[in-house]
Amino acid sequence: MKLTIKNRENKQIECRPNQTILEALQEAGVYIPALCAGRGTCGKCRIRVLEGEVTGEYLACKACALSDVVLELPQENEDEILIEGVKRSDTKGNDQKQLQEVEALEEGKETGENLFIAVDIGTTTIAMALVGEISGEVKDTFATLNRQRMHGADVISRIAAANDGHLEDLHKLIVEDLEQGILALTHQGEVKVTRVVIAANTTMIHLLLGYSCESLGRHPFSSDHLGRMETTLREIGSEIWKSSKDKDAWMKDLPVITLPGISAFVGSDITSDILICPGFFEEGISLLLDMGTNGEMVIGNRDRLVAASTAAGPTFEGGNITCGTGSIPGAINQVKIMNRRAVTGTIGGKQPPVGICGTGIIEAIAELKRNRLMAPDGALMAPYNKTGFPLWAVPTGEKIAIYQQDIRQLQLAKGAVRAGMEQLMETFGCRPEEVDQVYLAGGFGTKLPIEASIEIGLFPKEFRGKIESIGNGALLGAIAYGKKEKEEAASTQNPEKEIQAEKILLRVENLNLALTEGFEELYLKYLELGD
Repeated sequence: MKLTIKNRENKQIECRPNQTILEALQEAGVYIPALCAGRGTCGKCRIRVLEGEVTGEYLACKACALSDVVLELPQENEDEILIEGVKRSDTKGNDQKQLQEVEALEEGKETGENLFIAVDIGTTTIAMALVGEISGEVKDTFATLNRQRMHGADVISRIAAANDGHLEDLHKLIVEDLEQGILALTHQGEVKVTRVVIAANTTMIHLLLGYSCESLGRHPFSSDHLGRMETTLREIGSEIWKSSKDKDAWMKDLPVITLPGISAFVGSDITSDILICPGFFEEGISLLLDMGTNGEMVIGNRDRLVAASTAAGPTFEGGNITCGTGSIPGAINQVKIMNRRAVTGTIGGKQPPVGICGTGIIEAIAELKRNRLMAPDGALMAPYNKTGFPLWAVPTGEKIAIYQQDIRQLQLAKGAVRAGMEQLMETFGCRPEEVDQVYLAGGFGTKLPIEASIEIGLFPKEFRGKIESIGNGALLGAIAYGKKEKEEAASTQNPEKEIQAEKILLRVENLNLALTEGFEELYLKYLELGD
């Protein structure tokens, strides 16, 4: 049977009897969001059938074609994915030289300074920057969704998919996404770069380099590939140099360098975060929390570091939420409740709203608690426990709402993160009031409503006034690592940052929360929406 995808230029693919549409799309390499890895719980792979018949729900992971089918796939807006904390050097007010360099790049000309590409491969998004290797100035940026999302939203789903026969598919997807960014930043190879420097979690490194994920998916959850890696585009299987013009053949041997990681679930993205947080090189106590799909965290100072990872899941990024969406224009990100009515704001002020993102979810739940529309245990009051609490609605009945199951998802994520922080502080031997600085990394952390987060108990109240967002620390750290100190430097990256990265690995202790006594009790305690 044939599937014709109307909103992908009428692309046609084959579908076998009793094969789900999601499986057929995955086999053909056609991207579709499937954050729950095909379990039918996230609702993100909902399809629209224009012609033909399918069985089951109109979810790609549950529907099978009964005949030739014409359908439309869900669209994800990635035009305005923000790279927080990283700015191009062509903003107004910069000097004329910088502006001329950017204009030269846009015309595909040399700028007089060698350039490299820094990359943060996240579970949800990939962020890249074209950087001057001496000045460290960001000349251009690129961001895209990580298309591995069609195999699940989190690293656990990706590991399971890789170990279930999809390793090659996952490897191909991430390499193609990397290729797309390299071609965009080099203007299809017109602008030469000296190397690509990558920070990523350990699973993303395994999938990029084609390593087996077997050891990541079973006890004791280890990796033999945590060190700094050096390879080339050709060696990782990139095809862009083959399809380029002859003069662009330099791409095939373009060096690719990955920063060293800490453990199976605390990767080189966290090493990269630490590199740009000054508190970790001083006497006082600092805590870092990377608020992505995986809740990685580090506590310590210049003498000792303790790192851990907790399964936050995709809730903070809008995943597993009924009306959830990523941080895109039109997503509800501000909520106030007055007289049982919600007043909302959206990203970019776009109307009507398209869904609710992670910051909006936290604000909404904090407001429900303040207005006594929800108990501390997360139970919505009647009638909202059955209908959901509306944030936006129209007379036709269409609405964006917070439902009971959404609050439960937030409780699970919040409980895991708060319990992880508490266990980390206990292991390090300090109390919340003794923490001098709290760094939030990642795009979600940049916009996190601090007071609402304290209200629901995501952070202890002792952190008030100590929290600082560093934006995309993984990308900023990769930029710092790749920058040279001077033109004649023989090293392919900043020797000071390389030494710092190696020293981080020598003084960091990895804490396995799942095997730590008392963590489960803390987790259950912090499911409550309060301190």
